[in-house]
Amino acid sequence: MEKSIYAGIMTGTSIDGIDALAVDFASQPPAIGKLCQAPFADDLRDLLLQLQNSGADELALAADAANRLAIASARTLATLLAEQQIDAAQVAAIGLHGQTVRHNPAAGWTIQLANGALLAQLSGIDVVCDFRSSDIGRGGQGAPLAPAFHQLLFAGKKPRRIVNIGGMANITVLDGNGNGRIAYDTGPGCALLDAMAERHLGCRMDENGAWAAGASADADLLDRMLAHPFFAAQPPKSCGRDQFNITWLDGLAGSLDPQTVQATLLELSAQSIAAAIGAAAEVGGDAIICGGGARNEALVARISELAHPLETKACREHGYQPECIEPAAFAYFAKLRIEEKELPVSWATGAKADGCAGAVYRAAKR
Repeated sequence: MEKSIYAGIMTGTSIDGIDALAVDFASQPPAIGKLCQAPFADDLRDLLLQLQNSGADELALAADAANRLAIASARTLATLLAEQQIDAAQVAAIGLHGQTVRHNPAAGWTIQLANGALLAQLSGIDVVCDFRSSDIGRGGQGAPLAPAFHQLLFAGKKPRRIVNIGGMANITVLDGNGNGRIAYDTGPGCALLDAMAERHLGCRMDENGAWAAGASADADLLDRMLAHPFFAAQPPKSCGRDQFNITWLDGLAGSLDPQTVQATLLELSAQSIAAAIGAAAEVGGDAIICGGGARNEALVARISELAHPLETKACREHGYQPECIEPAAFAYFAKLRIEEKELPVSWATGAKADGCAGAVYRAAKR
């Protein structure tokens, strides 16, 4: 009997931990299981943050980080399967995103640390990873890929925008027939907000955006941020910590009060996301907010205010946890690869054509 359950494992640009879940594709829409989350150990997180920049012995450090990510992913997956009473033998494959440490589609490459071979042996389940490289090889940005799953999950009878807010943010625009019109990265999501909270508050995030909400944005700093050429570039486009990082921020903010900087960062994310929502040509419809940033109440409220009168909704209103969409997407991408089907995302990434995506690592037969 053909297996219908696939697992998805996501580690995003927020670099906060592992999100894992199981998806049963026997139904339509697919049944997305409860999310299992595991924060990174401090030393692993520090290593992954270190690898965001060039440094001594980074090849060996990257290989070590990939191994440690595979071990942590195997543990998280084992917890997920035990909690949801799923036997590993029921899972067709794992879609493993890996941890992005470099993303340079203009130069023809992207790097997501992932030892798929090791995870396959540790879990006893086939693994599919390195999904972005094939799209870049076909001339695309390699990102965002999630729009292909957004189309499957959220297509309806009215225009719809799906906004994913992670470390960076992206938008998918679907027309009233459920066809993908355009999708692209909009700029920073929560990565810089998290970095400032860690630096000045000693915690990994600005809970609900409360610290940012306690100050006002600085108009001059916001203008300097928005002068980054990424915002003026036309889609298809993608971004990451290569463009938007703490060094870039420090060079613009100078000695400005940290809380004011935080408020300005929130306004930057809100304005860039709301501009993308408003840029879609369709009249009416709605916008669905997902990703970890959907839990930042101040950010979501500001996006909603700027996007008015278009209605914005949390994906919880559609029955999904905010963080579940991306790992579920990679479960879907693994399914397509195992079935040797193309990932239909060239309309979003700018690739010359669709094609199969992902490298397959087979688990040893036991």
